[in-house]
Amino acid sequence: MAITYLNGNWQAPETALVSALDRGFLFGDGVYEGLAVYNAKVFECGRHIHRLRRSLDAIRLDPGVSDQWLTDVMQAGIDRSGLKVASCYLQIS
Repeated sequence: MAITYLNGNWQAPETALVSALDRGFLFGDGVYEGLAVYNAKVFECGRHIHRLRRSLDAIRLDPGVSDQWLTDVMQAGIDRSGLKVASCYLQIS
């Protein structure tokens, strides 16, 4: 089951709406990371978060959340999906 976390809310992807004032929409800047999920856990999560942070630093975008918060939100999404093997797409703009 696909699930989306956007601006503090869990929702179906088809109902997720991004504001026209979103940085990614206005300026085309943002960072994403595609992650593999095995046994209901993100594979190499720490390495992905490190690369995400490096990319955010490169475009001078501070998401205002900790690495642990990002990890926790991803895990909550995996848990909600009920999937053991999946893909996780993390985008920050």
